[in-house]
Amino acid sequence: MSTGKKKNILILDDDKNIGRLLELILQTSHFAVTRATNIDTALKRIRAKKPEIIISDIMLENESGFDLYWELQKSPETDSIPIIF
Repeated sequence: MSTGKKKNILILDDDKNIGRLLELILQTSHFAVTRATNIDTALKRIRAKKPEIIISDIMLENESGFDLYWELQKSPETDSIPIIF
């Protein structure tokens, strides 16, 4: 493992099993992982610690991963965070 700081990744997925699987895979690859199951929680976690990248489900319960994208575009502090759908 590198002695440098771990890269922070946020996972947004309302399916807790998929979120946990992605988290385990990424942690095994030495990433720091934060998870959220809805956009409100994701935004709170992004404000608390800006991730280097976001992995998001598109079809969330009553929401869309694209809603998170558009919300992040409103701020110059978050508009450059890459999102993988």
